[in-house]
Amino acid sequence: MKTWLKVLMVVFATVAILCAAETGQSLFQKALTRERADADPAGAILLYERVVKEFPGDRKLAAEALFRIGECHLALGDAQAKKAFERLVREFSDQPDIAAQARSRLARLEGSEGARHPSTVTLRKVWAGNAEQGSIDPSASVSEDGRFLSFADESSEKWGNLAIHDLTTGENRLITSDADGDNASVGLSVVSPDCRQIAYTWHAKDKPVELRIVTLNGAKPRTLTHFGSDTEYVQFFRWSSDGKQIPAVIYRKDKQSQIVLISAADGSIRVLLESPQWRSPGNISVSPDGRHFVYDMPAREGASDHDIFSLPVDGGKELALVQHPADDYGPVWTPDGRMVLFASDRMGSVGFWSIPVMGGKPVGPPVLIKRDIGQLSSAIGFTRDGSYYYAVSTAMEDVYVAEMDPATGRIAGSPMRLPERYVGSNMGPTWSPDGRYLAYHSRRGRELIGPGALTIVIRSVETGEERDLSTKLIQAAPVSWFPDGRSLLGAAFEDQNQDKLAFYRIDTRTGAATLIKGGLREEAYRYSLSPDGNTIFYCQNDDSKSSRLFAFHIETGKVEEFYHVTSPQGFGVPSTSPDGRLLAFGLGDVRSSVALRTMPTSGGEPRELLRIQSPENLVYSFFGMGQAWTPDGRYLLAMRSTKGRITELLRVPAAGGEAQKTGLVMERISHLSVHPDGRRIAFDSGIRGNHEIWVMENFLAALKSAR
Repeated sequence: MKTWLKVLMVVFATVAILCAAETGQSLFQKALTRERADADPAGAILLYERVVKEFPGDRKLAAEALFRIGECHLALGDAQAKKAFERLVREFSDQPDIAAQARSRLARLEGSEGARHPSTVTLRKVWAGNAEQGSIDPSASVSEDGRFLSFADESSEKWGNLAIHDLTTGENRLITSDADGDNASVGLSVVSPDCRQIAYTWHAKDKPVELRIVTLNGAKPRTLTHFGSDTEYVQFFRWSSDGKQIPAVIYRKDKQSQIVLISAADGSIRVLLESPQWRSPGNISVSPDGRHFVYDMPAREGASDHDIFSLPVDGGKELALVQHPADDYGPVWTPDGRMVLFASDRMGSVGFWSIPVMGGKPVGPPVLIKRDIGQLSSAIGFTRDGSYYYAVSTAMEDVYVAEMDPATGRIAGSPMRLPERYVGSNMGPTWSPDGRYLAYHSRRGRELIGPGALTIVIRSVETGEERDLSTKLIQAAPVSWFPDGRSLLGAAFEDQNQDKLAFYRIDTRTGAATLIKGGLREEAYRYSLSPDGNTIFYCQNDDSKSSRLFAFHIETGKVEEFYHVTSPQGFGVPSTSPDGRLLAFGLGDVRSSVALRTMPTSGGEPRELLRIQSPENLVYSFFGMGQAWTPDGRYLLAMRSTKGRITELLRVPAAGGEAQKTGLVMERISHLSVHPDGRRIAFDSGIRGNHEIWVMENFLAALKSAR
């Protein structure tokens, strides 16, 4: 008996150890949280090292952990980053995607092939933000003395005030205090050449856009100019070197755009070039002598790639500086006025290039300065010492599949990332009705919304084979399967101006799109297709005073209001139960509380299943699929934000009762889809819309020594 007792004790102890042990994926997610949400790269390195050491059998996960170790060392500015990337390349050649990224990082650290004096040109991250500060504003402006960045602050309750970020101390300080987020807020900002003033756009509800100027001592801002009622949006850029002019692009409601100069003295506006909105500049820079503009524009209507042009400030013809099949964008004059620096993906990854210019004309070919700089979000500009500041996108989002026990709702094992191509750019998975295919979106290029920005990928569950389905649509939301399994429902903008949204039926064999219903407001991206494929439930807002759910019957073309609420409440993405009898949706205000409700599709009163108070919330924001039904209709799966960007998956009984934890905790889970067998779930996870500010140093010194 004693022997059996010992055996049982060993078994129980072993089971207890196994139950308490962390999975590789959960440990990796804990490290990711430490790195990004807690802004603690040193602590994250220790956790990533455990992943590499304790889970060597999961080659993909170990390689990703090693890559993150290198990134954390980069953030700390130490020399260990190179060793981590070298080890990844040396020991994980069987993981080609992540090894390629490591080689790119090594190229960045060791200098660029073909660059002039590459050992002296360095890249350095200066601001990555943290959970308290919120997301980094990629449209930030740097002072010419290199002391601070101006930006629109979104970290406080009354978000939308103008703030500055001290590049020495890392502290933020508010400059204005009159914004209240929803009704009035700061848009873009640029620092004056003398570093004493900041010009910024002011957006107040139901009022024309204003251009304001404020001094850094906290004095009351003054309004420089009001833009007319025919103005839809204003984008403006760095002041001219003499501090007298502010270049801008005015987007008008008649779908025309204007390149203008705004006087910093009296706010008068001089129009230099007018063109259709599809040919609006992405970035504008004025030459140091004030004689020429340089800017990038789409190469042609409907194109996602750009070319670079110059224009005399005093009038004259537009001249092409850079024309190439690649995407060339973000041009900025160097402080000496002898070159234009720009970004280009002509070598496969985005790099910095320069072209010599004289009198607004090119006088030599483009030269590679630094390759693999990341995905440029914004060309911020130069400081007096020749340092060049810029913003890069660090968005990383991928599609995962996890096993779920239908009886308990618990997630078994670690979720598996599916896509091997375009890693970090995949989202919105949805299972086909028969469960044989998984469709998702893959981002191709630097834009999330635009012609060709999103490609539909259809993946065979049996073979893993993937097929790209290209359409001409400007897609704005994940797709849904029609019951026939041969077509998809997609929400897309009707034209280049992205004013109205429409529903389309997309053929899964050819990609051909047929219009179902158009003329909708953009909130219609929050939609759900009924199981029989005959009804689309979607959201619409009425001048921010109320939010409404509508039901559109495809066969009859009839639209009927389903449910409505008054401001400030809003709807999340609805989802229809498997039997078509109930509609689930998130409802509330993310700044106070959000509730999960169900309502009969035949009409009636909604029933509240779960309410979560801020700062924790149900995730039902832009592009976020807030909940998904299990195939038996007994439960809803919903995401709850916990800390920063971390979310956990809950199982909520549809008949009412306490929400159950599934054990799945990852970074920003969204777009849930449950397989017809009820044993697998697909979702995407990762950062969307995140940015970092970097600086390139010694660039001008390298050019000077080369000459």
